[in-house]
Amino acid sequence: MTVSEKNTKPSKQEVIAQLAADRQELLELCQHLEVWEWDKPSLCEGWRVRDVVAHVAASQNELWTYIRSGSEHKGNQKIVNKRKEIPTAELLHEFEASVKPNWLTKLVSSMFLWDNWIHQQDVRWVLGENRQRMQNPARLRMILNGPTQRQAKKQAGLKFETTDQDWQAGEGQVVSGPAEALIMALAGRPMALDKLSGPGLPIFKERMKNIKA
Repeated sequence: MTVSEKNTKPSKQEVIAQLAADRQELLELCQHLEVWEWDKPSLCEGWRVRDVVAHVAASQNELWTYIRSGSEHKGNQKIVNKRKEIPTAELLHEFEASVKPNWLTKLVSSMFLWDNWIHQQDVRWVLGENRQRMQNPARLRMILNGPTQRQAKKQAGLKFETTDQDWQAGEGQVVSGPAEALIMALAGRPMALDKLSGPGLPIFKERMKNIKA
């Protein structure tokens, strides 16, 4: 068995509801950030906390930016660059207006949920213990059984297992850890590696150099 299939596949409506809830949680965090926290480097290389928030707030409304840019990476950077110096109040206003998923987000809701969830951790992890949150188990399962599963399958010869969820993906030497850390590691965040263990971890650490955050 390559992937645990014990969880029933969620409906699109359930995924959209979790996406909106995830965005609302990040918005509420941002509404209480100190001035210095906005400019703190995030886990996204080259992006401050405010840059990550700008990306999350604007990505569902910038389809033409992505099309004209020719690649997701270039589109993301253009979106962030447009908002580099706008006041945080303006950025929060844009974010608040985007909490409710639009037609584009609903079309690929699983991917947006994964992206938004990852970026929320990109912010929370660098802001310290008092900015952490209890994870929603249903939301974690959706993310594990969606894009994270596909990322795990790319790692030939490795089997990923969560220690706090009934989930596994892949075949080979085991890499295990909490769901939150495994998701972040498979998304290319080296900070998560310290929370993982298993005989396959040295191999995964070496491969992570080629996973784009």
